[in-house]
Amino acid sequence: WGSLSGTLPADLVDLQHLVNIEMQYNDFSGPIPDKWWGARHLTRLNLAANKCSGTISDKISEAVDMRSLYLQSNELSGSLPATMGALTNLAFLYLNKNSLTGSIPEEFSNMNGLEQLRLQKNDLNGTLPQGIGNLQLLSELRVQSQLNGNIGGNIPDSFYDLIELDRFDISNNKFTGPLDIRIGGMINLFELRLAGNSMDGVLPS
Repeated sequence: WGSLSGTLPADLVDLQHLVNIEMQYNDFSGPIPDKWWGARHLTRLNLAANKCSGTISDKISEAVDMRSLYLQSNELSGSLPATMGALTNLAFLYLNKNSLTGSIPEEFSNMNGLEQLRLQKNDLNGTLPQGIGNLQLLSELRVQSQLNGNIGGNIPDSFYDLIELDRFDISNNKFTGPLDIRIGGMINLFELRLAGNSMDGVLPS
């Protein structure tokens, strides 16, 4: 654990050879500067477990080389920008344990480099993107809530195309309907958490 505090200096990302920022487990507060969101040369940003607040800027679409974005356990609010769909090099997106609201944009289905997506323990609603099956490299998907979450509806048909998926957690939400028999073809799946929903039907063999 570190003891760095204060706000994040906007001009730090003007260092053109800086590609990796790791400042997790400190006590930074306030908004993440716009310059940071739009830093084209950054490939990894880790601010996990701070007190960063404010919203995720639409300028994040400019961070085209970003591969790893770890912002979990902060105080971020507002909605998930649809512009994030432009981040086709992004492999690891951790936004869990914030206060994000709104739905998961359909544009997330365009992030075809995504391997791990953690959105759990926010205040999200709506459904999973219908095109989520486009994320052919996705191995982990977590949207569980602590209690009475508001993401729901049927699991999209394209979900069953995620043949690399090994961890799937939608517990404590409002999902309905049955699991499709095609889940039997998801041979890499070793963690399946569905508790606390309103799903029905027979569990496919």
